[in-house]
Amino acid sequence: MLVSGLIRWRASARFASAAVALGLVTIPRPARASGPVGLEVLAQTWSPTDPQKTEHPSSVYKNASLFSDTIGRAWDDARVPVCEAMKQQLGKADLVAKGFTLYDMACTMGHIDSMVLGQKAYGSNDVQLNLVISGNSFEATSTQPSVCGKSCDARVSVAYTVTLATNLRLYPFKIVAGAITVSDVRLDPHNAVAGVASSLDEFFAKGHYKTLAENALSVTKALPVDAINVKLAAIQNPLQPYVDTYASIGSWVRDGLLIVDLATKPVPNPGGGSISGIISWAKSAPVTLADCNSFSLAARWQDGPAPLQSPPDTLGAEPSVSAGQVAMQPVIDRGDHYECGYSMAQLPLHYPTFVSGTVTGARGVDTKNDYTFMYVGLEPTAWGGNVTPVAAARGFDFKVVTRSVQSKPLGNVAQAVKNTGDPMKTSVAQTAVQSQVAPAVQRQVVPAARAAAVVR
Repeated sequence: MLVSGLIRWRASARFASAAVALGLVTIPRPARASGPVGLEVLAQTWSPTDPQKTEHPSSVYKNASLFSDTIGRAWDDARVPVCEAMKQQLGKADLVAKGFTLYDMACTMGHIDSMVLGQKAYGSNDVQLNLVISGNSFEATSTQPSVCGKSCDARVSVAYTVTLATNLRLYPFKIVAGAITVSDVRLDPHNAVAGVASSLDEFFAKGHYKTLAENALSVTKALPVDAINVKLAAIQNPLQPYVDTYASIGSWVRDGLLIVDLATKPVPNPGGGSISGIISWAKSAPVTLADCNSFSLAARWQDGPAPLQSPPDTLGAEPSVSAGQVAMQPVIDRGDHYECGYSMAQLPLHYPTFVSGTVTGARGVDTKNDYTFMYVGLEPTAWGGNVTPVAAARGFDFKVVTRSVQSKPLGNVAQAVKNTGDPMKTSVAQTAVQSQVAPAVQRQVVPAARAAAVVR
């Protein structure tokens, strides 16, 4: 009697494993979280004509239970059909083993008690989604090929938890991939035959669950992904108005709410803008310049909104791109000073732009002290470097500025580098300029709203 009971128990363990694993594959189980799961959409309706005032995000959609309600309803509608499909498949003759056929089956699929959203990868349209369905059970009686007859048929029920790890596509809404695991399997014998064998479960039945679960995968796909996608497709997608002109910048999950930030795509340089002016320096200035080729001018403008680093309104550095084609005119002697006329074309018409200048090849004439260096640079004259270009804007002048920087000898005086006349060609001068002059100058060449820029 014990031997026949063990044989029947092994068959019962097999059918229990197959029952809980229909349509399932294996992944690690996620941590559980409860409560509603929804979506909020932030939009940065940015304009290049007023870039820093229009780059802040605003909430254009919020539904705190959008996903939990929609996917929950889809699963509730599918619970009974899933059970019917499982009973139909598991009721086939000799499915468990030769002479073992399941009958008098009862199936219950539980509710979704946990739905967890993960982060969206940058540039991806998919978000990780984990579902935990508990309260599932399957019960059946199995025939057996012994002479004992129906009185020896074993009846067993099994309770289990199903975890689905998948990707939720944001546009269009759909579940695109999934992997499922079965866990927390609990066996409950219903008669003496099964009860005798259950005490030896770990010895005789160990290892059979996984094999039968994998075999069941090739027979049926019980999880109603299609039914869930039908429900998701019926939602009026709040991302629809933005998909053509906006790019997804980032996403965050806060207390079950998926927050997606959308921002306008970078705009191209429309061109059409130009400025002109003069660069001047006094003859009495302690500097020698060869010609107008000593000057370099550069322009940068913001071509998109600053990225949202953390909702609701913590922004990063504004992106900026270079622009402009510079033409220099020959130097002109104005008696007490020199002038170089310049023009800069191909600037973004009507888009705020920042223009800065540098001096190369300048030689300071201060030789009173071996460790005094002369900083030579360009500063805008009464306009700060900020301009909104029009077709032909004039009067954007620069002036050459010089500053003496005193630096103590480094180490042995005999090894210190002496003044070469060009402060940017010695390491001592570099140290002195960076520590004493550069901070003041840098504040003039960075847009006032933020001291950092993303350079493309």
